Amino acid sequence: FLMHVDRLERLFSFPVGTSSEMKNQFELKEKLGEGSYGTVYHCVRKGTKEEYAAKLVDIKSKATKSVYAEIEIMKQCLHPYIVKFYGSFECKNFLWVIMEYCRGGSIGDVLSICKRKLNENQISAIIAGALRGLVHLHKKGIIHRDVKAANILLCHNAAKLGDFGTSVKLSQSNRKLRSLEGSSYWLAPEMITVDTGYDVKVDIWALGITAIEMAQGKPPHHDIHHAQVMYIIPEAPSPELDRKEGWSAEFHDFVSVCLQKRPEDRPSASELLLHPFIKGGIYRTNELRKLVEECHSILEDFRYEADLDSGNWLRKSEFSGSSEFADDLEFIE
Repeated sequence: FLMHVDRLERLFSFPVGTSSEMKNQFELKEKLGEGSYGTVYHCVRKGTKEEYAAKLVDIKSKATKSVYAEIEIMKQCLHPYIVKFYGSFECKNFLWVIMEYCRGGSIGDVLSICKRKLNENQISAIIAGALRGLVHLHKKGIIHRDVKAANILLCHNAAKLGDFGTSVKLSQSNRKLRSLEGSSYWLAPEMITVDTGYDVKVDIWALGITAIEMAQGKPPHHDIHHAQVMYIIPEAPSPELDRKEGWSAEFHDFVSVCLQKRPEDRPSASELLLHPFIKGGIYRTNELRKLVEECHSILEDFRYEADLDSGNWLRKSEFSGSSEFADDLEFIE
């Protein structure tokens, strides 16, 4: 444990102690939402008021193994367009995963809570950020497998990829996967048919679906049960924007190239950064800054303070007092 202290102090900019001491450095604020395998809270470092997001996972749950796998992925993903992972520690019955706090919330929040209709400039800027994150992941052989509006977060003037609960790293011996992971409406056809396997191109399909989701407020087939849509995606024509008018030819084309049925016909994330719809979005940081400011106050009003005395699985008694367990800190190398 001691060999990690200097590194942790550089990452967190504050002294690191035992698991109990680490927990006591944070004050949990409002619930931000449900991430993969855990509940995410806004938290503040006592004294400095530095803000973080903390995912809390019940150590007794079956999800713990998956969360540690997610942590291993996040350790490899230090990048300006990926939500930053700071570290993790166990305290009593919970695993704490400390991440970057994105005050604008997710794009899913923007659509469902803030009720914002996104314009083309905003969509272009958001996708440009997500693509930059995907370029980094794909170069490392990592497939996100759950790209959607809810997993793209707004941090000041940038859109960043988050939630790596279903992400996986390809091995040298296995460049194709067959396991079915992700959210139904965003699944690429080859993930469902599974006979040929799939690779990083499934993230490109999901990004195309996410582009439609941002434009229309919902993904294609949203009115169909998620189990039934699994049969529709491989057989139906590729989705398009509902309205031809009101959107530029560049936007229509971007959606079309992302949603090619054959994965080999889809561009890579690097190639898509050069698409006419995206090239301008890279520089539209003011669009995102304004969107963050507009949505932050709405989200603050909507989110409730975490009630640690409630009868839910998160209870104040489980966080209070000194730790009865040996220190167990695992942080980014």
